[in-house]
Amino acid sequence: MSFLKNNFTRNVAIFFFGVAIVFSLLMIWDFFSGNYKKTSQGKGTFISSATTPKTLKLSLEKLAPLDRGHFEGWILVDGKEVSFGKFQVDSKGKIRDLGGEEILDGKFQVSQDLSKASKIRITIEPDGDSNDIPTQSVILEGEFSDGQSQISFFAVDLASSSGKYILETPTDTKKDGTAGVWFTNLDASAASLNLPKAPTGFKYEAWVSHQGIALSCGRFSDSARPDESAKFSGKIAGPPYPGEDFLVNAPKNLPFKFPPDLVDGASKVIVSLEPDFLDQDQTGDKPFQLQFLTGMIPENAKTQTLYDLILDSTTIIPGGIAKIEN
Repeated sequence: MSFLKNNFTRNVAIFFFGVAIVFSLLMIWDFFSGNYKKTSQGKGTFISSATTPKTLKLSLEKLAPLDRGHFEGWILVDGKEVSFGKFQVDSKGKIRDLGGEEILDGKFQVSQDLSKASKIRITIEPDGDSNDIPTQSVILEGEFSDGQSQISFFAVDLASSSGKYILETPTDTKKDGTAGVWFTNLDASAASLNLPKAPTGFKYEAWVSHQGIALSCGRFSDSARPDESAKFSGKIAGPPYPGEDFLVNAPKNLPFKFPPDLVDGASKVIVSLEPDFLDQDQTGDKPFQLQFLTGMIPENAKTQTLYDLILDSTTIIPGGIAKIEN
């Protein structure tokens, strides 16, 4: 009986010793085969060859850095949209994580089986975002075909947009001032912007850039209706269309007098498409990169005169390629 007991004990010891040897060999194999990964905290972890994440490579063009907020990528796998990472883009177009570290070659490790990925979207998310629900501010999107997707901005077609503006101050008793910009015809009977309705997740915003400072004329979804703000205008009601008089409530620390002289030959009118999340722009209080209508205000421009805005619906549009790699 003692012999059988000793034999059993020896066999159990040999079994567990063999298991330890096999496990050690597998760890060594995973290390040299590239399956040893570092977590975001810098600690090492082994990932089994059978569950090695696939790689999604992003190559982006003309995607501008954000003053506030961040980008987040999403893939549709088996009908479920999942995040593959939050990131920023620097002034040189390099993709970086939210801690500022470069994401080398734009490669994201994804735990899902990307062979089943059908669509990709990149959204703009507010600072502090911690949920797994994308906003509706989709800046880039595309569909996968043979493991690759050409991504671009498809939320709205801006190619047929056009517009004019006039200088006047209708909310002031002196209505012929040059410190106001309005997007209406001369008798205020019709809108002077021809824009498609703003897509979900975005709103239009008009601006005046004066001495390097962007002053908002207000946000709007429909160019045939008033904008949402009149914070700089006077007490008299303005035309029922987008526009602003820059008369009161001057922003702090301006490098110029207020009301501003908009006919200095260096001021510019801008109409942009801005991200919108819960009626707020999660990217800050400066014009977003989709500045598709612009026009320099002529030096000594006259009031009650329509001036054209120039369309640029191509060079401002970001794009890129998303590629699935094993």
